[in-house]
Amino acid sequence: MNGTVDDAIIIEVVGPTAAVTSAEIITSNEIRVVFDSPMDRATLITTNNKLSENISITMKKDIKGVSAKDPGTFTASLSPDLKTLMITASNMFDGEYNISFISAIRTMSGVAIKPDYRAVSFKDNMPPVIIASEQDDTGMIVTLRFNESIDFTDLVVSNATLVPTYGNYTTIAADQNTYAILNNTQNYIASEDKKSLSINLSKITSTDFGKQFTVILTGIKDLSGNYPQNYTMSANLTTNIDKKPNASLMSVERSGYRTITATFTKAIEHGGMALLSNGSNMMGVVDVNDNKRVNFTLSENDALLSGYQTISIGHWRSYNLEGTDISSNTMISRGISFDVDRANPVCMSYKFDAATNILTLTYNKEVILASNSGVFNSRLVTITDEIKSGTLINYVKLESTDNKVIKLQISNMLSLGKYTFTLDQAFVLDNFRNYSLPKDISISNTGGESLELPPPYPIMQSPTNLSEITVKFTYMVDVISAQTVSNYSIPGVIISSAEVTDNNKSSGAIVTLHVIEGSIDITVERPITISGIIGYNGSYSAMSPYTTKILLRENKKPIYTNIVYDSKNNAVRINFNEQIQGSMKVKVTPIGYTAPAYEPVVTISDKSAIITLSGMPQNNSALKIDILENKISDLDGNMATALQGPLTATVYY
Repeated sequence: MNGTVDDAIIIEVVGPTAAVTSAEIITSNEIRVVFDSPMDRATLITTNNKLSENISITMKKDIKGVSAKDPGTFTASLSPDLKTLMITASNMFDGEYNISFISAIRTMSGVAIKPDYRAVSFKDNMPPVIIASEQDDTGMIVTLRFNESIDFTDLVVSNATLVPTYGNYTTIAADQNTYAILNNTQNYIASEDKKSLSINLSKITSTDFGKQFTVILTGIKDLSGNYPQNYTMSANLTTNIDKKPNASLMSVERSGYRTITATFTKAIEHGGMALLSNGSNMMGVVDVNDNKRVNFTLSENDALLSGYQTISIGHWRSYNLEGTDISSNTMISRGISFDVDRANPVCMSYKFDAATNILTLTYNKEVILASNSGVFNSRLVTITDEIKSGTLINYVKLESTDNKVIKLQISNMLSLGKYTFTLDQAFVLDNFRNYSLPKDISISNTGGESLELPPPYPIMQSPTNLSEITVKFTYMVDVISAQTVSNYSIPGVIISSAEVTDNNKSSGAIVTLHVIEGSIDITVERPITISGIIGYNGSYSAMSPYTTKILLRENKKPIYTNIVYDSKNNAVRINFNEQIQGSMKVKVTPIGYTAPAYEPVVTISDKSAIITLSGMPQNNSALKIDILENKISDLDGNMATALQGPLTATVYY
């Protein structure tokens, strides 16, 4: 055949893709979105757990022209596998909605998702039901749990009735006081999420303990307005006074400057006592916020103790204890560290709600506001670009359920604009009496929140390698800025490198600073300054210079100086340049004459490893010392350098 045939094969190279697998409204205020790949949290969720603008949820009109209800604002959370996004509305869903996803949403590997659009609807026609009736460890508090959030505004509890015991169908008497308590709606407390209702039955007549009652609940409805199927709901209430074994001690820790906290396996009725090894005695007080924890208060003198201390705890009692149970009469001893936390509390983030004038400050540890009210001296830049220094705004503390969160009601913001002020040093203090560091805050009448990378916490020297310092960030960091050595400074200490050793969405980032061996010459607190670190993929701007103090133990290895024979004690001393600890195993062999190898015993004392011999060597002879195992360190834990080859000691007496 004359001529040629050109066959063309078109190959389309398809790159990695990612997509939304499903999106659906699962409850009256929750949407579940499932992706086919692990997602980059920063492209889905902003600071303070708000839903990113990359996902929009809009209201539609149904076929009858009725618009969906406004679901309010949205918060979000991502599952541990980074594939399931839960979106929670501040109000309820009712009607039809559109959900849009744009390509700015990316996977952990940086792949943009395929833009998507989903139509979803929700009409809650299901009545609320009680799914469980639970008792706490005291046997007195009953909690009724519902299948969804409930509107308890019009709750009425009535018709308390005693349930006959099995086999006894005659009426059984109960005290009128018990009925009055059970029928009093004010005794029923709703949970914060409105999914449960609790009542404390400890005040009913004691002769009614252990009896079962029913009550009728009326007037309740879910957030969609659905009432129970028969309008009324029946709930069972009972106490449990059965005798039970005592609680077991789980842990003991120094939780505050003057506080030791013991945690038990179940609720404690009587806190017992604690005894320090120095003889100090303390009585336990059950924690008002968690009855599984017991607090012991140290005296001012005992609070000055440091290092590991032995504390013995006993004579506690849990609820409904068996009369023969004396297990806690035997004191249990635990060694705990009395070295107090010296790190300053750090304001990790803040947000200001312009609608309510509430400023929310989030710290890295539990804190207490130094003053419950006060004045900020701010610099105001108005919307017309006027600058007014010395503008005073007031604050008053609001209640918060989280001890790491400070909420302030701000007032006297009379002009529209941005107010900048400083939270002074000692604005808050932690449980160990450490005061906070100054923090600049900028808030606007139109809202605003911190976008700066929060400072790291904690910062600590490695207990196993004193030439490493670990810096922990709450959020992922930009690797280049985090590994820039000039962003870290410790006076008198040479930092050779900074290495990002962990960086993920769930636990944040860890940067390990490598310090030149021997550059920490003495054990002392030193300031460390960190600045210029930015968030991963631009999620946070560069952090302002942050300085705190850290106790750094010296990182100089103990150095072998010489070896001598101690004729007075028939021992060989291997000497070092500083006080040592640990252990050593050696083999001692005579040189120049025939004798069996000595069976040495090695003890550590001051700056010497002392080898006590089992027999007397010949005068003017020599001994060869083979080091079989060297676990010698200084008192800060720096391991001694390896001893090269066998050592030789000359015997003279």
